[in-house]
Amino acid sequence: MNEPPWLDAPLRTVAALVGDRLPHALLIQGPGGWGEERVANALAARLLDIDAGREMRTVVHPDLRWIDPVDGVVKIDAIRGAIDFLVQTPKLAERKIAVVCDAERMNLNAANALLKTLEEPPAESFLALVSGAPERLLPTVRSRCQRIDVRGADAATTLAWLRANGVASDTAGHLAVECGGAPLAILAASRSEQKPLWPALVEVARTPAEAANIAQ
Repeated sequence: MNEPPWLDAPLRTVAALVGDRLPHALLIQGPGGWGEERVANALAARLLDIDAGREMRTVVHPDLRWIDPVDGVVKIDAIRGAIDFLVQTPKLAERKIAVVCDAERMNLNAANALLKTLEEPPAESFLALVSGAPERLLPTVRSRCQRIDVRGADAATTLAWLRANGVASDTAGHLAVECGGAPLAILAASRSEQKPLWPALVEVARTPAEAANIAQ
C-alpha cells in the first residue's frame, strides 16, 4: 500500500525530529482513520532502524512496546507495563519506544499513571500517543506531548488514493457513510470484504415488504 499523500507532511516531521532532537513524548493526532497509526509506525521503525514497510505492531523487538485497547479500554496494567519497559536500558537499538494507540481510551487511572513518566522521561526512551479524539485526553497529558497533526484531504484526493489501492468508487462511496469518510477505515473494510450497508438500506426503502428478508 502506497503512503497517502496527506501523510507527506507528518512523515517529514517524523524524519526531521528523529534526525535532530526527538521529544520524549509525542501526540500523533488527527480525525481518526486517516493514518495516525501509520505515522507512529514510521516513527517506531526509524527509531529502531527497522524497514519502514514492516507492520510494527507485529514486530517482536525488545525495544518496542505497542499497546492497543483491550475491550475498548487502555487499562492501567498496560500503562504500568509500558512505564516499566521505558525505564529499562535499550537492549538492541540505541533507543526504545512505546506506542499507545487510541490513547483517548486510557481510563483515568491509566492516564494518571502515565503522567509521572511524561514529567520525568527516562533517557533514550520515547513515548508516542496516537489519538483520533485528542480532546478526550487529559489536558495534563496533552500539554506534556509535542503534537504531530494528521489532517484529512479533500474527497477527490481521498477517492483517487482508494482507487489506486483497489477500492472501487461505488464501494468507497458506500463505505464512506459507515466509516465517517476515514479512508484507512474504508480500505480496511474493503479488504476484509465487508459489504456496505447502504445498498441494503436503499432496497428496504424501495421494498419495505421485503425488509425482514433483506435484514436476514
